[in-house]
Amino acid sequence: MIPVAGSIHLKISLQLFTVRKYAQKNLYDTLQKIFQLGYRSIEAARIRFDAKSAAAINRARQDFGLSVLSSQIKFSQLGDDFSQTLSFLHEVECGDAVISMLPLHYIAGGEEGLERFAADMNTLAIKYQNEGIRLAFHHHDFEFLKFGSRRGLDILLEKTDPALVFFVSDTYWAQKGGMCPAALIRRLGKRAISIHLRDYTLLPPFFATKPGDCRIGSGMLDIKEILTACTETGIEFISIEQDSNNPFYDIASSLDYVKSLIGMLEERADRD
Repeated sequence: MIPVAGSIHLKISLQLFTVRKYAQKNLYDTLQKIFQLGYRSIEAARIRFDAKSAAAINRARQDFGLSVLSSQIKFSQLGDDFSQTLSFLHEVECGDAVISMLPLHYIAGGEEGLERFAADMNTLAIKYQNEGIRLAFHHHDFEFLKFGSRRGLDILLEKTDPALVFFVSDTYWAQKGGMCPAALIRRLGKRAISIHLRDYTLLPPFFATKPGDCRIGSGMLDIKEILTACTETGIEFISIEQDSNNPFYDIASSLDYVKSLIGMLEERADRD
């Protein structure tokens, strides 16, 4: 019997990158609109992780119960602004801090640079773990490039402590990097705490095509198989994300589609 999403453990959140232009202007109003569209939780991103943002989020938490499942933050800010960042996370009762991307100076260092980044993540994770916060890393596509004899992601998995550093898999960037998103989720297993659910399509500018993301269910990814992989491996939540010019329409459509697939998985589990 397949473990079922939705009603058991898999929550659906919105990655605030999707509505960043609105959130940066008026965070509370944006959160209210997200809630009205059916979202009950968010992954905070592309906002100031300070007392003002925490106050707006806490107002939303008090007024309509929106929760913060995780916060995606730059590695430099997590380290250099530790006290302020920790204060924000505690204020909004967020237990997961997600490193937004691999800093370029580590990439420039090649295989040795990635090993150094892994060591630095272990050190930072201890600091946050001591304060009740779990640290995770969000990949893009360049982690699937070869650095020496190994892929970048392999180095990070091998050189980080499984008890300290976790991962957030991004379905769009996995596909762009040449990896099957569902297979990657299964490979990460218990080290993955969540995913960024982004669909993948090819956009025709003129005589060529380029990759881009789109509403969940309107692209090329097998979303049902991705959700199945999430239930099999115990992913705790998914964050719907898109770089959209019409984000509020798109996130409503994406949420409806994901809920419909979760309903299908529940029905199949009941039959089994």
